[in-house]
Amino acid sequence: MWCNPAINRSEWFFIFFLKWLTPILVVVLVIIVFKGMFSPIGMSAPPSVKDAFSNAFIHAYQTGDVVTGIFCAPIFIAAIVGYGYKGASMKKIAWRGVAIAGAGLFIVYGGLLYLGATGSNLFPKDLADTALVSELVHTILGDFGGVLLAIAIALACLTSAIGVIVVIAEFLDDLTKNVLSYKVWAAIVCITGICMGSLGVARIVDYTMPIFTALYPVAIVLILLGTFNRFIPNSGSYRGAILLTFIVSLVETFGGIGIKVPLLFNGLEYLPLSENGFAWLVPAILGFVAGGLLYRKKSSHQELNQAIEDREKEELKLEKIQ
Repeated sequence: MWCNPAINRSEWFFIFFLKWLTPILVVVLVIIVFKGMFSPIGMSAPPSVKDAFSNAFIHAYQTGDVVTGIFCAPIFIAAIVGYGYKGASMKKIAWRGVAIAGAGLFIVYGGLLYLGATGSNLFPKDLADTALVSELVHTILGDFGGVLLAIAIALACLTSAIGVIVVIAEFLDDLTKNVLSYKVWAAIVCITGICMGSLGVARIVDYTMPIFTALYPVAIVLILLGTFNRFIPNSGSYRGAILLTFIVSLVETFGGIGIKVPLLFNGLEYLPLSENGFAWLVPAILGFVAGGLLYRKKSSHQELNQAIEDREKEELKLEKIQ
């Protein structure tokens, strides 16, 4: 998939992304977070929502970080390889990048959670998410905070947009066998993004949340399996875990938008952790085990049939010789 032009594009994105955009974005966010942490605007209050952890976890689907991360990862890997790193050295560089990104996300998201906790008593409960962030930052840093927030949002959207455009355009270019050029696909993606952006944040979230609700559990399972790949017995475990996770997520998603299959949807409430939004977890484990066992049984059966077939061929050869 990654021919030389693609690697060049990946290298360009890698340099532009890491050398300029991301450092500026991180600095801006760290200023906002650290100011709010060292000069709190209020005292943190107990959460007013039920199951705060699962509520926050599921609402974090809106960021799209995990799903888009899967698609953007090949860009970074291709760029690292393009710089001449291979094998163990490539993995070492990649893991360093993962560690730095993880630490940055922990500081930023952890800091924003703290800011929200300290400001929970200062704003109305029904305040929209975007308005809440704006009011929080303005309370912490005044008008200067509004400028920093605008810069942070612009850079966050720009970095995400660049990554998504590169990945989708390259994927469609490869999928259609260059029927349309990479540049044409990139232009189409940009125009589509502009049209979607004009809908506003609230409507974009309304449209994309069902998609993320269906895909996020699958993405989480896929990442966990990939991380511990050396301990996975066979590909059947992958297939079983992902298949059952996707089925449960799909049923939940359809139910969330009002399309309910009574037998399936009502059955979800009997699954462990379903009330916390993790109905897919146990099916993923069961699918992992069942898929691995079925794959092993199928492989053993195929090996037995192959051995019988090989033996029959040998017997035929011996008969012909005699």
